[in-house]
Amino acid sequence: MRQARTAADPSFNPRTGEQHGAVAHTAPEEVQALLTAAATAAGPVAAVAPAERQRWLNAVADALEASADDLAALADEETGLGLPRLAGEVAGAAASARFYGRVAAEGSWLGAARDSTPAGTLVRFKVPLGPVAVFGASNFPFGFGVFGHDTASALAAGCPVVAGFSST
Repeated sequence: MRQARTAADPSFNPRTGEQHGAVAHTAPEEVQALLTAAATAAGPVAAVAPAERQRWLNAVADALEASADDLAALADEETGLGLPRLAGEVAGAAASARFYGRVAAEGSWLGAARDSTPAGTLVRFKVPLGPVAVFGASNFPFGFGVFGHDTASALAAGCPVVAGFSST
């Protein structure tokens, strides 16, 4: 039996079961606007030099590390996964951001190749294809959540990201 959609999903304290707020659904019109904005940003984001993308990701890593305690505490209120694990996830997300930034700046992921042919020179390399949709996992809020491996690698490759999350 399919349940009717509600305007918001309730949020519960995982330890007590007490409801402490709700998360509103994103309206279809807003989703469309976000997707349009990401598609519009794809060209400009792809044109950003990989070294600059590395600076973006390092800045995100710095911000994650600076707010690690607050982020872990907030995630613990929502998930009940425990502060040690969540602090580790925040640190891991920061490390992933730095890693993918280094990979972007280093450049071998582009697979650049140059071949000479009788007709001239053929150069090939990988290019960003456009927006990436990332659907976060609530059981790994930082490792595979809104900002984790998928988001960091997409940004490193020069792709804008539209992040989504489902509590179900």
